[in-house]
Amino acid sequence: MSNEDTDIDSMITTFNTAVTETASDILGKHRQKTKPWITEEILDLYNRRRELRKKRFEPEGSEKYKEVNNNIKRCMKKAKENWIENSVVRLKKI
Repeated sequence: MSNEDTDIDSMITTFNTAVTETASDILGKHRQKTKPWITEEILDLYNRRRELRKKRFEPEGSEKYKEVNNNIKRCMKKAKENWIENSVVRLKKI
C-alpha cells in the first residue's frame, strides 16, 4: 500500500467518525421501544443503570445500582398496568 492510499483511508475514517459523532450529538441516540408501555422516563432509567453497572462493585455504586434497578422494575410494572387499563377502556368504547 502506498502512502497516498493510507492518507485517503485515514481521511475517510476521520470523515465517517466526524459525521457519526455529529449526528449522534444532534439527533441523539436511537432508542428502540420493544414494548408499547415503555416510556422515555424508563429509557432514561435504563441509561442510568447502564452507567452505574460499571460502578456496581464499589460499595456506594452497588447501592445506587440496586436503587435504580428496583425503580425500573416499579416503573415498568406501573406503566404496563396503565397501558393495559387504557387499552381496556379503549376497547370498551368500541
